[in-house]
Amino acid sequence: MASVYLLGKKYYVQFYYNNKKYQKSLKTSYKARALRLQAIIEQKINSGEFPDISQLIYIDDYIPGSQNIIDFINQVESETVSNHSLSISYRKRVAIYFKNFRSYLEENNIKKFNQISNHNMIEFSNFRQGRAGQKRNSTIKPKTLRDELIFIKTKIFERAIDENLINNNPCKLALKQIRIYAPNKEPFTESEIKKLIKHSPQNLKLFIQLLYFTGCRTGEIKSLMWPDIDFEKRLIYIRNTQEHQTKNRRNRVVPLHPKLYELLEPIKKDSGYVFPSPSGTNDSSHVKNFRKNFCKIRDQLGISNEKSLHAIRHSTASHMQSRGVDISIIKSLLGHKSIRMTEKYQTTDIKTLQRNIKKL
Repeated sequence: MASVYLLGKKYYVQFYYNNKKYQKSLKTSYKARALRLQAIIEQKINSGEFPDISQLIYIDDYIPGSQNIIDFINQVESETVSNHSLSISYRKRVAIYFKNFRSYLEENNIKKFNQISNHNMIEFSNFRQGRAGQKRNSTIKPKTLRDELIFIKTKIFERAIDENLINNNPCKLALKQIRIYAPNKEPFTESEIKKLIKHSPQNLKLFIQLLYFTGCRTGEIKSLMWPDIDFEKRLIYIRNTQEHQTKNRRNRVVPLHPKLYELLEPIKKDSGYVFPSPSGTNDSSHVKNFRKNFCKIRDQLGISNEKSLHAIRHSTASHMQSRGVDISIIKSLLGHKSIRMTEKYQTTDIKTLQRNIKKL
């Protein structure tokens, strides 16, 4: 008898032949293929023939592309969503990607890899945007669709190529057809920031001030813990953890602004989240309430509804720029990998333009 087991990302087989034990890599991370090879190995042993694994891997009785794509997706999804080294938010997001792609395949009766072509992936793109026979509402943003297609391209099709299940990746043409037009991100003015802080309830007020005086993302402030704040050195540590992965998967340090020190030092604790949920964890329910209350206050103040909670981060960059802060410093504060990303945050308000046009 032969047995297969997963070691790292690949399946291995263990068997006995002439009372000698053998352990060999099957060079696949796809369970269905490993089990098929196991059956072939057992068949050869029972017939008195030594199973040459290196040969079996390449003469396995399958036709490239004939494997069931739904089974493959289910296998990859199971491995991904059960991987607790990935953040909860990431696992929830990719579970939706798997569901969307599986829905398209099932609705179009596509069961095998060799039924998928470039045309199908373009059709899937249209399907997700709501242009395929009104099957879906046209609400998906181009960037969201691109992220979804990149995930399918890398996690499903590139893995299938690695396992010799297919020869080509059908996603490339669909990805080329997606055009992302990034609108100018209008920041809050300084007076709008002051109004928002003044009219917000205490918890939301502190949340807004932390966003503004650190330039952090909402998820980074949501996951901030008291031990991450060094009051002695006046530093805040933004950590990439299992519970919350930062956008670029890196740790960084931001200075603790004097105003934040005054606000936080009297209420500091030895442990726990700065903004815990009612259950004491950092689940997103309380942040959703922050967003809801924020939008309500913003609208009451007559501020443009195109300015979101995330726009406070843009405002930090814009206001620092207007004070002459070097862009490389702003880049470090915001935690951008590339200075090109920081440049997208730079804006010049109309009053500054009006003031400077007179210099001509």
